[in-house]
Parts: sequence; C-alpha cells; structure tokens
Amino acid sequence: MQKIYVYNVANRMHEFLGASTVADDAVLVDGQTTVAPTDENNAYWDGTKWVGAMNLVTIYRYDDNGNWVGSDIATTGTALKANETIERPADESGLGMYIPKFDKTQNKWVETMPADEIKKLTETGKQEPSANDKVIVNLTAQLLQTQTTIKQQGAQIASLTGALLANTKKNN
Repeated sequence: MQKIYVYNVANRMHEFLGASTVADDAVLVDGQTTVAPTDENNAYWDGTKWVGAMNLVTIYRYDDNGNWVGSDIATTGTALKANETIERPADESGLGMYIPKFDKTQNKWVETMPADEIKKLTETGKQEPSANDKVIVNLTAQLLQTQTTIKQQGAQIASLTGALLANTKKNN
C-alpha cells in the first residue's frame, strides 16, 4: 500500500484535501499525488510540490473587450489562459480602479470611468447631515447609553443579591 495526497481540482489553488492509501500498483488520477506536504503551511499543490499561501497569486480575467470580469486565486506559475493576467487593476498610485479595462498592447489596466465622475465620487465636501442621519445618530447614542445603564444595573443587582445571600447565611 502507498500513501497518496489528494488536492482539489475544482479550482486553481489546488488546496490539500486529505490523505489516503491505495494499492502499490494503483494508477493515480488528477487530484492525487504521492508527494507529501513538508509541513502544515504547505497546503496548495502547484503541480510539482506543495506550497504555502505566500505562493498564491491573483489572476484577473477580462472579456474580449478588455473589461474586468472576475478573478481567481492560483499557485504561482499557473499557466494563464486567454484573457487572463496577473497584473493588478490599479492606478499609478496603487489604488484600485472604478471601471478597469485591460489594454493588451500595453499589458496593463486602464481606468475607463471619466475623471469628472471619479472626482464626484471621491470629493469629501462638508455636507450637513440629513434629518434622518441626525435621528439615527441620536438614537444610536441613546441605545449605547441604555446598554451602559443596563450593565450597571446588572452589576448592582448581582452585588445586592450576593449581599442578600451572605446575610441570609449569617442569619441561618
């Protein structure tokens, strides 16, 4: 009998699922290997060895027009499919993008939301809170005060109950 190690083939992370034993002459199928993880941190199969979370990358998918359509997590070195990149959709400052589009000729993401729309979203002008916002803030403050009062009263009740029990034991 030989020990085999099973990994998930349903996603590209190929996380460790467990171990089992099979006959020595058993033919391994996809999702099985005889290579043992070296420690508990090596929980992902990269096709040749078990690796840790530090060896995972995000793969960004885009459609035929370059529009971002999703992402996957995979082990470093995973072969990229058509319309995939490991380039993160971020602007020059490292911040994310609102409507990223992958430009294959430049091999990078570009922002497609107009700058004036981004400015509107990111402005932090001082606006007067609405009447509803003021009511919510007031009710939240009242709720916190009520919760504090309940805790204080609970402590007082516990203290008085303890004193009453001690006094009852003395009198008996």
